Amino acid sequence: MSPLDVDDQFELEDEDSFLSDDQYTDTLDFSMEVEPLSENDNSVEEDKSVEFLDQRFLEDSELRLSGEQRLNLEIIRNLREPCDRLTYGKRLEEAAKKLGKSERTVRRLIKSWEEKGMAALAEVPRADKGQVRKSEYWYKLSLKIYNQGNKGSDRMTRTQVAEKIETKAYEFAKKELEAEISRLESQGIRGEDLDRQLKKLIKIKEKAEGFKYWSKYGKPPSTRTVERWLKPVEEKRHKSRISRSPGWHGSEHIIKTRDGQEISIKYSNQVWQIDHTKADILLVDEDGEEIGRPQLTTVIDCYSRCIVGLRLGLAAPSSQVVALALRNAIMPKRYASEYELRCQWSAYGVLDITSKFQEYFTQVNGYPPEKQEKAMVTVLQQAELLCKDWAA
Repeated sequence: MSPLDVDDQFELEDEDSFLSDDQYTDTLDFSMEVEPLSENDNSVEEDKSVEFLDQRFLEDSELRLSGEQRLNLEIIRNLREPCDRLTYGKRLEEAAKKLGKSERTVRRLIKSWEEKGMAALAEVPRADKGQVRKSEYWYKLSLKIYNQGNKGSDRMTRTQVAEKIETKAYEFAKKELEAEISRLESQGIRGEDLDRQLKKLIKIKEKAEGFKYWSKYGKPPSTRTVERWLKPVEEKRHKSRISRSPGWHGSEHIIKTRDGQEISIKYSNQVWQIDHTKADILLVDEDGEEIGRPQLTTVIDCYSRCIVGLRLGLAAPSSQVVALALRNAIMPKRYASEYELRCQWSAYGVLDITSKFQEYFTQVNGYPPEKQEKAMVTVLQQAELLCKDWAA
């Protein structure tokens, strides 16, 4: 039997059961449509999975945050929510109060969050946090100027010290700008115009490469920085002055001597204090020659705070100057009509004790420690006799 005979033996019962080529192709299509993916598109499932992982990582990160870091994160999210300018200002103010920081610090925190994300909350704090960062040279110079300016009766504020520091920095800058100064002077610029041009050049150079003296002395501090450096020194100085005079307690006035003894003042002429002040003027003679600065010695009643006596002269403080001031305090004041006084100076009298009296006469006059007590008794006895004679 040939292969052709086999094909002839199979007869088709129904010719309609056969499909055409087009119908066969349609049957195998399975009705599936495949859409081509572009390079920029991602599937919905992939987006959901990435979104889920990001949220999970964020939640895990938040679980590891401390209480302060959680508060920072909450404030950052609140400030990043869309709102108008007025609302944002109120939110920023509330956030600064809640964190106990300035609004500028809160803005820096938000900027750090935008740049670093969660890592911004885990930043390690500075080792010198809370300490004043300063140049050793400028800091010591500020202290030196402040202490010299507040020596004796002289007074200098923190702002005045800052002005002197600024002047010193200006002198350093002028030395490095000598070529520019020569060029400006050759153009006929002098005086205040030259100073204005120099200040402009200094600002430009500060913003650019800076000055060479910065590497040796450090960058000069601002006025606010100098005031911050000197604030503890000023407070300590003020506290020491207060501790010497605690003030009124009820109906009594308390003062404290240098050796720590407290004196309760209950009436006038019980305690006098003597102060020496160098007048802030310079005297010259008729030829213009300097004579010097006069010294004003005042005797103050601690109870009434009235000036009961004084002595004005060119002599430096001494026992003779104190004696003359005490005589003026004890004796009644009588001045002729040519002085044209507006009212009578009625404060005078005999005192009981004087603050610093023992310390002054024993130390200034050079008494050794073993003889100070005896010298003090002798001086007080002599003073008592003199007071009685003067008062009479």
